[in-house]
Amino acid sequence: MTLPKKGRRTILIRQKTYHWMASGNDGYILLVIERTQQPMLKLLVQVGYEDDTSVQSERRHTQTTVISSSLVRRAIEHALSCGWGVTPSHVLSFSYQKGTFTQRMSF
Repeated sequence: MTLPKKGRRTILIRQKTYHWMASGNDGYILLVIERTQQPMLKLLVQVGYEDDTSVQSERRHTQTTVISSSLVRRAIEHALSCGWGVTPSHVLSFSYQKGTFTQRMSF
């Protein structure tokens, strides 16, 4: 099943077009990415709403997460470096926290 046209965005990476959209869930944001020509090729990224950036004198500083095209680009580049896209029907899942992608078995 492909992403709906309403609300999806498009990004071009390595001469390939991808569609992506983000939706809020309880406790995290789910970023869904698919290759336009291979909609069964999906990338799922779980992103927290807030990311602890530092702790100074017992005050915690957090930064609200923004799903930007640069984050989407980094997610796709990371997935491609992990072998995503080799098979035509492949779902890969990551979590993203503190600037680091961690592969997940599933959501």
